[in-house]
Amino acid sequence: MRIAYIDGFRLYAAFWAGAMEMDRVRSHLDAINVFPVPDGDTGSNMASTLRSTVTQVKPERHLGRTFMALSEAALLGARGNSGLILAQYLLGAARSLQDFPKAEASQLAAALAGAATFASVAVSRPVEGTILTVMRAWGQSLDSLAGRFHDLAILLSSSLPAAREALLDTPNRLPVLAKAGVLDAGGKGFLSFLEGIESFIERGNLRHVTRMTLPEIEAPSHADLDFGLPQFRYCTEALILGDQSADPEALRSCLAAFGDSIIMGGVPGHSRIHIHTNEPARLFARLESFGTSTFQKAEDMLRQVQVLKDRKGPVALVTDSSCDLPQDLLDAHQVHVVPLKINIGGSEYLDRLTMTPDEFYRHMEKGDRATTSQPSVREFERLYDFLAGHYESILSIHLSSALSGTWAAAKKAAGSFPGKRIEVVDSRHLCASLGLVVLRAAEALESGTPLEDVLRLVEEGTRRARILVCLKTVRHMVRGGRIGPVKGALVRLLGLKPIISVDAEGRGTAVGKARSQRANLDRIRFFAEEVQSSEGLWGYAVAHAHASGEAREFSGEMERALGFGPRFVVDISPVIGLNAGPGSLALAFLPKGAGG
Repeated sequence: MRIAYIDGFRLYAAFWAGAMEMDRVRSHLDAINVFPVPDGDTGSNMASTLRSTVTQVKPERHLGRTFMALSEAALLGARGNSGLILAQYLLGAARSLQDFPKAEASQLAAALAGAATFASVAVSRPVEGTILTVMRAWGQSLDSLAGRFHDLAILLSSSLPAAREALLDTPNRLPVLAKAGVLDAGGKGFLSFLEGIESFIERGNLRHVTRMTLPEIEAPSHADLDFGLPQFRYCTEALILGDQSADPEALRSCLAAFGDSIIMGGVPGHSRIHIHTNEPARLFARLESFGTSTFQKAEDMLRQVQVLKDRKGPVALVTDSSCDLPQDLLDAHQVHVVPLKINIGGSEYLDRLTMTPDEFYRHMEKGDRATTSQPSVREFERLYDFLAGHYESILSIHLSSALSGTWAAAKKAAGSFPGKRIEVVDSRHLCASLGLVVLRAAEALESGTPLEDVLRLVEEGTRRARILVCLKTVRHMVRGGRIGPVKGALVRLLGLKPIISVDAEGRGTAVGKARSQRANLDRIRFFAEEVQSSEGLWGYAVAHAHASGEAREFSGEMERALGFGPRFVVDISPVIGLNAGPGSLALAFLPKGAGG
């Protein structure tokens, strides 16, 4: 059919078609993803970017307003290198057409040709043989053909061969692609998006958008090739909201000091950033001077590569950031962690990733107010989707459901995968006691214990583990609503310091109090000694809130009393420290009956 112009409704339908095709081929794109890091998520990131775009926008007849709404939604939902480049490309085209109620072939072609340059400028070090190469080739073809074809359908079908040729040539431009025997995943994803639109135009029905016209020329597998470990661990992203008059090069220079693969999308005052870095928390501390940050992401590329190349077993183990296991143990056992969120001064941080305990207490010392929130269902779905493609089953152990909605979000997300076994466990614990339960499960899985037996160990562990928290002050728990203000005032008036634990339902409860923290620590030590004498301990852990010296001293006391050292000593996560308050100390232990 002849298409003389495009308006907002037609554009939106085209986006739906392209997004559907991207979703259809995303697993294939993940499988051929080797650049810039072989972490197997290019297709998932691009599909997620487009899915969030079309589901958040209500189209209208006006082309420019609809295009701007779609591009802004893409920037907010962009994920990964290719996802952000695609979003920036869309923004470039939308800016050129923002005042157009509708556009004819020559107008649309000019906007799309210029968009390739707009996207390339956002990348600090553009590389040939990537999505940028395919975008540029398509734009040049559109520009050269627009004078001949006034029918948008013919223009699209006539210009796509140039994009296909550019994609087929990507291995010749980028050696890592030639080594793996694959095409560039981002470039192929962009072409799939265009081909979905072409198919929709030909068939006129979104239900029939199911074809991929590019021949599958990739080698059967590159799984055995060794590309090494990523130089930088975290694929980090955020939206920075700041002064529109600020120099964007100052922001780019700041990013350059922390890593590579830098992309700055958006416009001045609304910058969507992407960077590979080893220090996301230090980076975001520096970014505070540029404005508030939100939509933060810090995906662990090292863990993703381990999943693809070096899995420890058939069961993936997942927890959340309230599980206070030190990073070396999380790494040793390949535990996947979904972060809770901390909101400070208008910025939203990722617990332990973009906000470490040190940075958190720096804010607290300045008097900054903080709140916390749980991970979304979508965040769990993304992780489960990735893991489900590489593991037989998933064991997900989380913070007490009586204290947070994290478990409920994980449980709902697991329901999106009816064909996959995903066990979501309410630990009824937090902090170091949750850490001990997860550590016990990790060791059992690595020893070859069947999942059914591991689940029994976990259930026994959640029932019998204990955590005893010695607060330095009740002020933070009162402010966080964990202790009523009247009760808190009475405790302060009497000069008492409570010992906090969790009950059988996972709710916080006071189990003792004394006039000094020292007296409470002695009571906690005596209690652990009694359990060791009567049942024996599988292990114990010491946790602290920004009190490393006191924690080392208490750990030494426990080792002398019990005859063996702790499984770990850890600075508790900021989401827990917010309520416990600085200076708090905790002892968690797991009786031997829960692990032999």
